[in-house]
Amino acid sequence: MSTHNNLNSSPNDFSQNEEIDLHFIVSLFKAHKLFIGIIVLLALLIGGLVAVLQPTMYESTALIRVTGEANSASNLSSMLSGPASLGVGTTGASPAEIETSLIESNYILGPVVEYLGMNIIARPVYFPILGKLNAKIFHKNSQPHIQIDLLVMPKTLEGARFQLVADEQGDHYHLYGPNNEEILQGMVGEKASSTNKHFPITITVADLTATPNTQFLIQKKPLSDATSTLITHLEIKEKGEKTGVLQLNYQSENPENSQKILNTILMLAVEKSTTEKVEEATKTLNFLKEKMPQVTGGLEASEARLNTYRSKTGAIDSKLEVQILLAEMIELQKNIDQIGLKKLEMSRNFTEKHPLSLAINQKQQQLEKKLEKIKEQLKKIPLSAQQTVDFERDIKVNGEIYASFIQKTQQMEILKGSTISSVKILDDASYPVFPLPSKTAIILLISITLGAFLAIFILLLRHMFSAMLDPIALEKYFGVSVLGIIPFSQAQKKLFKAMKEQKLKKENYLLCLEDPKDISIEALRSLRTALKLATLSSDKKSKNIIALSGCSPSIGKSFVSSNLASVLSNLGEKVLLIDADMRKGYLNKIFSCQQLPGLSEYLAGNASLDQITQKVLPHVNFISSGAYPTNPAELLMSHHLQVLIDAISDQYDLIIIDTPPILAVTDASLLLKYAHIRLLVVGLGKDHLKEIEHAKGTLKKSEIILDGIICNSTKNNDQKAGGYKYNYNYQYK
Repeated sequence: MSTHNNLNSSPNDFSQNEEIDLHFIVSLFKAHKLFIGIIVLLALLIGGLVAVLQPTMYESTALIRVTGEANSASNLSSMLSGPASLGVGTTGASPAEIETSLIESNYILGPVVEYLGMNIIARPVYFPILGKLNAKIFHKNSQPHIQIDLLVMPKTLEGARFQLVADEQGDHYHLYGPNNEEILQGMVGEKASSTNKHFPITITVADLTATPNTQFLIQKKPLSDATSTLITHLEIKEKGEKTGVLQLNYQSENPENSQKILNTILMLAVEKSTTEKVEEATKTLNFLKEKMPQVTGGLEASEARLNTYRSKTGAIDSKLEVQILLAEMIELQKNIDQIGLKKLEMSRNFTEKHPLSLAINQKQQQLEKKLEKIKEQLKKIPLSAQQTVDFERDIKVNGEIYASFIQKTQQMEILKGSTISSVKILDDASYPVFPLPSKTAIILLISITLGAFLAIFILLLRHMFSAMLDPIALEKYFGVSVLGIIPFSQAQKKLFKAMKEQKLKKENYLLCLEDPKDISIEALRSLRTALKLATLSSDKKSKNIIALSGCSPSIGKSFVSSNLASVLSNLGEKVLLIDADMRKGYLNKIFSCQQLPGLSEYLAGNASLDQITQKVLPHVNFISSGAYPTNPAELLMSHHLQVLIDAISDQYDLIIIDTPPILAVTDASLLLKYAHIRLLVVGLGKDHLKEIEHAKGTLKKSEIILDGIICNSTKNNDQKAGGYKYNYNYQYK
């Protein structure tokens, strides 16, 4: 046969030339529709459980308005600084944005958690999934309940899981530690404390409704964890743009808790805002009172210096020009002094590199430069006038500062007593009458989608790493013709199972006789045609020995050889089938005939050809494997095999030899040397490309060239993933 034109290709070329075949992928999905359906059904079941177990949520809503009014504590600094504060700049965040950040922080949520005891976890212990599902569906109105009003423990025990067990008396309980050691016993409604030095815990169980021995999980979460959980159920958004009106939504499994928690958040937000402003007003008032003696002393000292100077020099007043310059100096000096006070106040809250500190320093430098220019102008007037101007300027500056301090002190007194919060509640937290819409439909839809994607992903992944080979590409890669492609047969699967179980005794277990119209048998008839064409190219008797081998066990080689012998005999050919697998051969079971004596007995010289030859079909004779010897390779290397081949070559039109797998043992190479047509059965869905390549390389070392490949589908379009191993456990029995 002219099929030995090996192509120059490599495994890398083989994989790179593969193209995405959409028709194949669609066929793959159709062939595995049951698998896809099962995965989708499982995903739907899981989604249904999630939908059933998801809690019913209630949402409470409230409205607040955040303002930045003049009497707020944030504006006290501007009241002090006056005109000098112009151009200093403020932060870019709006009051609403600032308040949103405060509400979502531990500044407000921390006290909320502590006030409501939300960091205390107390819930019944159920069997995973099924227990909770059973309680929710069948015991919805009789679920155990516990309420803990007080749980005090060291920080080191926060996060630890404790177990509370209801006593048989109903109003008593036992508390156990993480290692199931009993910590304390208590009574419902009374405070109980532990004497265990490792677990100094104090607890008050306000209510306990449960059957005896019901278990509850008790845990005190760290404050940060509890606030993080609280934030996940809280939503804050501004209604409109820059309106300052915030809508707060809080979701909870309990409508009362939803309203209660949101109202607590509102209450603490207002309280914190008011407290903050009172504290800042008090802080500013204390600052003014602290500086008042210094300002008063400065004013009195300036007046005394002017009176003393006038009494000594007799200077009465300065000219008009001097008065104008004096007024400008007074105004500049007043602003500079106010900036100095402002810097002193800001130094308590900001560093020197803060943008506000840098801006006010720049403003001070500008005013000081203007003041220096006026002083230069004053130097041109007489010395006595200059001195008078200086004294008058000091008096007016200190007098205005003193008046300003008096005014600001009075304002701070008023503000402290009448401070209102910048957070105003427009609408209290609503009571959610109806639960939020269920997400069951969305969950189920997502489950179906994810299930379908998962099934498709698994199939494609299996296909990528599978041993499934393309016969056309296989032919190009190895340069060996694919003589037949045998599809999978469900009928053969049932027949093989019946043969193994021997529940129903049959004369033979040949599919070609059981179901002659099966598609697999039609494929074998096509193979028969290809083989007949090969033998017609020369003398009939010169190519009448056909040997079939495979890479690995369980690829359907015995099925092919036995049924091929039958379909060849239908042409009137006299066929001899030899089971040359003296390690695990079982062709005798297919024909329901004796295994002994067989080939092993003949090669050992213990039986003649007539003794081992059995007639199994009208035109088919059969030689079984015989007893499984301990030295099959040695028997095949003896001269008896050549004697057998010479004896049967002239007696039969076609001889089919079923050999052991090539990669498992060396027997196949010894037998293939005597064959005229050497065929390799490839198990589609089982054999890997590397296995076939290795098998071909093994035969090449023995100078054996393959004449054709038979592709046999071992599974119904199935594609088994995974590598190639040569340890087939092909040993003696």
